[in-house]
Amino acid sequence: MPNVFFDNRFLDGKSHKEYVAFVDIMGTRTHMKAGVDEAANFIFKLHAAIISAWREKNYGGVFVYPVMDGAYIATKSKGDMINILLRIYRELAQLFINEPNSLHRYMIRGSVAYGSVIHGHNIPYEASKAFESYLGYKDQIMLGSAMILAYDGESKAAPFGIHIDDSAIRHINTVNRGEYGSFEEEWKWYKDTQLDLSGIDFNSLKEKLENTLEEMKDPAHRFHYKEEVSIIILDWFKNISLIYKLLAIQYLQWYTYLIDTEWRCPLCPVPKEARTSPRPQKQPLTLLHRLPKSRPQRKPLPPKLHPSLRISMR
Repeated sequence: MPNVFFDNRFLDGKSHKEYVAFVDIMGTRTHMKAGVDEAANFIFKLHAAIISAWREKNYGGVFVYPVMDGAYIATKSKGDMINILLRIYRELAQLFINEPNSLHRYMIRGSVAYGSVIHGHNIPYEASKAFESYLGYKDQIMLGSAMILAYDGESKAAPFGIHIDDSAIRHINTVNRGEYGSFEEEWKWYKDTQLDLSGIDFNSLKEKLENTLEEMKDPAHRFHYKEEVSIIILDWFKNISLIYKLLAIQYLQWYTYLIDTEWRCPLCPVPKEARTSPRPQKQPLTLLHRLPKSRPQRKPLPPKLHPSLRISMR
């Protein structure tokens, strides 16, 4: 019988806080449906760019964990994380610019977080006999909260963008600012003057991105979608139960109705631009808004006369 025992005492002191990035290809599911060979071409090009960037400077403290259409990158050094991501994005952005056919272009995006992780290569083989029978297997494993934050943040990034999670922003801006300065929620790597961005025409990249996204709005296009948000909504719908689908549809219909009718909450503060607009005329009162009947007024009492004007009755 297989030995599934693991001695968790070997986990003591193996958890460390590091930067973790998750980079992947957008729309892999659609590419797979169009053709496995085409999707494989995109995926292997991504991994080739990651390996090339990883080995270019022989990063000793950077660890890469590939998945199907992306990879996790972990390191304690902010500078190493910035440099390897820059090399990956620079290589794939240039490939995107040089591709004349929009069907052969693919877009990437990523996210960076900071938190606790455990590397499999730090776990000794004595922790489980199963690891001794398959050398190198545990070295392909990484786990930790930073991986979850980086994975969740990836969907918030724009095409060829890098989302920075709050965990990384807090650590960078307060502890590890260093030579690269502080970070915001979206790292605009293409505008960073401290980085080597030679060889990239960002006007061409922007133009190609706009053209590609515009072509995808065509219903006849293989990867048709109206906008980025629609992809997120469709993927979200596929992962929830039927009852939540119905509730979500009702909510979207209600929200669309409010937008179309320009409904405004009467309890919410009035926007500044709307304060100068003329007030709407009051509607006539209906049966539901009748005023209460007025009470009969009492007859006024006669005024009191001054004592000098009173007529004596004697």
